Amino acid sequence: MTTILVPVDFSETSKNAARFASDMAKSIADAHLVFYHVFDPIAAGSDGTPLDISVEDRKKIAMLAINNVSAEIGNTTEFSAVVVEGNSLVDKMVEYVRMEGSDLVVMGITGSGALDAILMGSNALKMVKQAAGAVLIIPPQASYKGIKKVAFATDFKDVKSSTPSRQIRSFLGLFKPELQIVHVSSDGVAVSSEEKEQLSELLAPFNGRVNIIRNDNFLDGLESFTQAENIDCIITVPRQHGFLESVFQPSHTRKLAYHTHIPILAVHE
Repeated sequence: MTTILVPVDFSETSKNAARFASDMAKSIADAHLVFYHVFDPIAAGSDGTPLDISVEDRKKIAMLAINNVSAEIGNTTEFSAVVVEGNSLVDKMVEYVRMEGSDLVVMGITGSGALDAILMGSNALKMVKQAAGAVLIIPPQASYKGIKKVAFATDFKDVKSSTPSRQIRSFLGLFKPELQIVHVSSDGVAVSSEEKEQLSELLAPFNGRVNIIRNDNFLDGLESFTQAENIDCIITVPRQHGFLESVFQPSHTRKLAYHTHIPILAVHE
């Protein structure tokens, strides 16, 4: 069974991610969705006054709300609803992943707009940094249309030790897509045959074509490639080249995941 963990805070950002996960799950044999919600320890009204609602009643309300979200997004995949009390969504999710296990975490992200969308985006990045499994980040305009072509962005440094091959092969195995390996370089220097062979062995049987993109700006080079090749998903290893940090910096003029429909899978070495 493939377990897909999806945090739901009832914002449009999280509902879009839930819709993407639900549609994606339909193409995965024996998939199971876990819609996960964390509520604050103290219930309060709009004026900050504490509300006299028991924890059990709040759980029941949240469970009903999750069922409503499932119906709203047209989910037909088997799912579980998990509702817990806590101060931190990320901390509780990491605890769940480590205790219960999860094959994939799917989270939405938005770079501007409503506060709940910004918070959901920030939680996605925090979850990635926790290195608690593979995290699929869903941009606001993303909708699932299949995962037929995947780009793996790599710097080709310390290939054997820095490539999380098991996680990447596991994800690729769900969809059997065409794999494109992408290396963005300012000087366009070719990658050695030894490095190519090492990566090919690690990712077998998904032997992708190596693309050397000459561009002084990593994000610009990768974005141009993904658009030209109609890529459905980008795989990145955050520690290799600070990709996610540069993508999601508020000061960055072209934030890839904030302005594209392409999901980003973050996996750690």
